[in-house]
Amino acid sequence: MPSMSLNDAMWFALLLLVLAPLVPLLWSLAKGERRVRRRLGELSVRTGEDHLVPWEGQALEARVVHERGGIYLEVTGPRLPLGVPTFAPASALSLPGPQVRTGDADFDDHVCVTHEDADVAISWLQHDARDVVREAVAMPARLVDRRWHSRQLVSPRTNVDDILGTLAAATAALSTAPSVDEVLTTMASSDPVPLVRVRAMEALADRGQLTPALLAHLTNSPHTAAHLAVVRHGTPHAVAAWNQLRRFGSRRQRAEGAVAVARHGLRADPAGKPLDFDVLASELIEALASDAHGEAAAEMLASMDHPDLLNRLEEHFAEGLPTSSQALHQTLTQRAREASRGNVSLAEVAGGNLSIAKE
Repeated sequence: MPSMSLNDAMWFALLLLVLAPLVPLLWSLAKGERRVRRRLGELSVRTGEDHLVPWEGQALEARVVHERGGIYLEVTGPRLPLGVPTFAPASALSLPGPQVRTGDADFDDHVCVTHEDADVAISWLQHDARDVVREAVAMPARLVDRRWHSRQLVSPRTNVDDILGTLAAATAALSTAPSVDEVLTTMASSDPVPLVRVRAMEALADRGQLTPALLAHLTNSPHTAAHLAVVRHGTPHAVAAWNQLRRFGSRRQRAEGAVAVARHGLRADPAGKPLDFDVLASELIEALASDAHGEAAAEMLASMDHPDLLNRLEEHFAEGLPTSSQALHQTLTQRAREASRGNVSLAEVAGGNLSIAKE
């Protein structure tokens, strides 16, 4: 056997030095693959490379593939109904359609939902569905041709049961197309996230399915976001909802609510209790200081026929009027001057009549 030259020995030693760190990694990957294949074999009802795994009532397809030097576990769920939304991570750079927001910040901050009909998309995403969809997208899994698909790099830490459980739960949550109006009504009345209730209510309004019973329920709820939504829609319940908003709402909500009540021209609540226009005027004057609603409040105040509005405005902003109310102040001042001239003219006419009568 020929002896190895010194130069060859050096190259061989260098090669061993380079490859040595890879040996544990390769051994670890092989061990992970064996564990995954063994677990799939235990669960599968079909032999071969493609496994059919029943899990939590769902038939999942799973296989191990070697590709580009990596070992991957691929799991695919059964096909979902037509009309199911599409989901992507919130960080996705491109989306297949218009994004739909549910009102659930924890969900919307992590998952982008796309669908051609936003109201229908909301009805697919009740609270439990949002939880499992968020978990599936984070795994990560994607909907491909209406089927959940996961592709995970195999390692010793790969937990087959967790992957199967997440995909089965996400599949089950979307396995039946919702009865849209019925589900939206349930979400509007009982979803644990107040802004989802609001979003569902808006969807029902878009579809002409907003019922007096639901409006009364939202008006009597403890959520100011729901009160504001009722006021925005200008229904007879809006006056009662606005009274709730005045007691419990933030300054921003109260400002928007006052503008909405004035804009809709509301006069009384469903029980016939009249709107207090003095209170409305006070709330609109408060709203003048709002960056978001000051101009709209000024517009509503300018349209009101209130005898003491100019004095109340000047008293409230004794240290200086906000920019949004400058034009309003001019309008009210001009209106007061015209009213004053009219009163003088009437007095002169009355005085002349008295003189003629005396003669």
